[in-house]
Amino acid sequence: MSLGAAFHEIRQDRDISPSVRPSASAKKGLLVFALGVLVGLSVSDIGVFRQEPPVETFRTTSIEFSPPSPDQVSAALSAITIADDGLGLASDNPMAVLTKSVVRVSSNVAAGSGVIIDEGGGVLTSAHVVKDSPRVSVDVGQGEWLEGVVTYVDEELDLAFLTLPPGRYPAVELGHGGDLNLGMPLTVAGYPLNLPGWASVTKGHSLRLFTDNEGWRMIQTDAAVKLGNSGGPVLSEDGRLVGIISSIVGEYQSLRIDGIAYAISIDTIRLRFLDAM
Repeated sequence: MSLGAAFHEIRQDRDISPSVRPSASAKKGLLVFALGVLVGLSVSDIGVFRQEPPVETFRTTSIEFSPPSPDQVSAALSAITIADDGLGLASDNPMAVLTKSVVRVSSNVAAGSGVIIDEGGGVLTSAHVVKDSPRVSVDVGQGEWLEGVVTYVDEELDLAFLTLPPGRYPAVELGHGGDLNLGMPLTVAGYPLNLPGWASVTKGHSLRLFTDNEGWRMIQTDAAVKLGNSGGPVLSEDGRLVGIISSIVGEYQSLRIDGIAYAISIDTIRLRFLDAM
């Protein structure tokens, strides 16, 4: 018996008698139901409708990391080549000069970013990066680690101020609320994933400027922000500090979404933090 004939017999054996055969509308209903079940299973498998805590959080962009030993730093830096004259870090590149004010901050339990805001060694970063540490390690560039003293922390605002040893440091200029406009280009700098070398720079825009329930002015940006960017600066086109990166959307690693990140606006930093120190 041919395969076609066998298939024809099977269909005949399983055919429904005309008296009980479903109507066209019933068939359509069954088809819609079956498709709904399949779609529901597919969606639940990828976690789109998982019942989890709210995805917006302001304490998820630091990366768990212990301060590296000098040998580890040397090994990491020897594996790559970084030169001022070869990778856009020349002294006549304004943004490259600004990135030298961006530091890597490492506490006992987390690592993130920070930015020097005065030449005497004052550093802004996120409170959740330093956590409860009275002192942290600060990489001011190319693996030059200094001790940073945590002098002021506002956990609710998620900001912290560090003091470096006496010296002269490259500092970024503070901007003002008037520097911010909807849709304006922004630059975010920091140490995503705690990568070695100088700070990484990424471009984006101000997608939304809003005030949250606590009265804090916030910036939503589409710049690429990853774990480790917490505490890093958001810069205007003219290189002034207009925000500090605080969060990315997604409570869990699997749900984090690229292109939606939040920063604390310079208005709030000035009025609620720096003026309160």
